[in-house]
Amino acid sequence: MQLLPAGVTLVPLSTMCLWLGVYLVMIGPVDYFVLGWLGKRRWTWVTFPAMTLIFTAFSIGVSNSAMSTSVLSRATVIRDMTSGGVARENRLELLFPSKSRPITTQSVRGLMMPLRYQDFAQFNSYQMYYDPVSWQAAQGKRTQPAVFQGRMPSQCAMTQGVPQWTPQLNRMLTIPIEQPQDLPQFDWGEIPNFKSPDGLAKLRTRIEAAFGVSVQDRLRHGLATSVSAGVFHENSATTLLGDAASFEKRDSQPMLVSTPYGQEWRTKTDSYLQLLSVGTQPGFLGVVSEYAPTGGDRFEDLCLLDPSNPHQWLLVIVQPSGNDFLIYRRLYVLEN
Repeated sequence: MQLLPAGVTLVPLSTMCLWLGVYLVMIGPVDYFVLGWLGKRRWTWVTFPAMTLIFTAFSIGVSNSAMSTSVLSRATVIRDMTSGGVARENRLELLFPSKSRPITTQSVRGLMMPLRYQDFAQFNSYQMYYDPVSWQAAQGKRTQPAVFQGRMPSQCAMTQGVPQWTPQLNRMLTIPIEQPQDLPQFDWGEIPNFKSPDGLAKLRTRIEAAFGVSVQDRLRHGLATSVSAGVFHENSATTLLGDAASFEKRDSQPMLVSTPYGQEWRTKTDSYLQLLSVGTQPGFLGVVSEYAPTGGDRFEDLCLLDPSNPHQWLLVIVQPSGNDFLIYRRLYVLEN
């Protein structure tokens, strides 16, 4: 899932070279010959810094226009459902300001923790082999330490000084007292028949009816629906709606990567939903559940499905909501 704003672009190299060439011509030949023709070459002490300031201001303006975005933050909201509604909600919010500023995040009846986006970015996790130079560079932190005011988890405010165009990832865990107003009219208590094609087809129809289908999203993404849905069971994934790459894992060769906790062997996968929802160590979920929810930066408490248990089925539905993504998960335990 891409939380960085899609509209962020860099200034083309050709534009930068052209603008630099114009600047050199203006402060060189144009300044020399024009002031010489006017007999005012001593004015170069004024024209040179003036043109430098003008070109600098224009360059900054072009850069801001290309890099700035109207989206200050984007979030992935993970809602774990029961037959009675939302049991817990995890919000992964990425701040990406177009100007350096302090940003305050409020939390009521929840846990809140700042994370490093670079620790979870794909280029860092899968493409940065261990190298002392690159590892030391990755440790640099530009975002200032967060300042907490209030008392967690009852009510707390976290203020962060986030530099311009620097992604800052935060996690917020809440157990809601009142159900969200935007919940779809979907019966989470009805147990689907995951073992038959007819049961999966009926489930697909229920999801389409409850979550709706956007014609604009169909045209933009080339999909049958704007909502993606899939079912995880043991080590398999079945896509019901949307992009299959969001659910079905595609592994590559293991590689040794550097993490904040040391070197680890990892296998790249395209299915972020499987990484968030399915435990990687069979039988380990029983131990983690004694400490969950933690709201920490390791995300073990986000996993719901134990792949070693053949009686567990996990339904995952992803719904775009403005600039955010809503992920609904419901774990079913079927004895037969």
